Amino acid sequence: MTDDANLAALFVQVSDRVRSVRRGDLAVLDAASVTASQAILLDRVACGAASTPSTIAVSLGLSQPSATQMIDRLERVGYLCRTQSPVDRRSKTITVTAKTRALLKRLARARCDDAEAGLTALSATTRQALAHALSSALDELA
Repeated sequence: MTDDANLAALFVQVSDRVRSVRRGDLAVLDAASVTASQAILLDRVACGAASTPSTIAVSLGLSQPSATQMIDRLERVGYLCRTQSPVDRRSKTITVTAKTRALLKRLARARCDDAEAGLTALSATTRQALAHALSSALDELA
């Protein structure tokens, strides 16, 4: 068996090697004129983890003015929509647009394609064992 620190290090090393084969995710972001930080913001809003400028700032570890600037830019280019909160008229609710959902879908597909390309170097036996281990891990983390 392996200790948790060693397991974490192995997981990061495998992930890094798989991701280094291709970086289609960066091409998707570049084509959309979106930075990695902005993509993280869009993902957090899309999954419901943050929905106001203040929760977005906290979620990303940014100052409120920095988060607001990022939100403003993403709203101008059609990735976010800002509406008045139905609960508190002083507060704004931030939601993603169909354009964002399409971008996040393309990004997820690129990441899967990148992983698939990186994993082809593994033997069929190792890929099967990895698939089983990852499925078990996902079940336990659910």
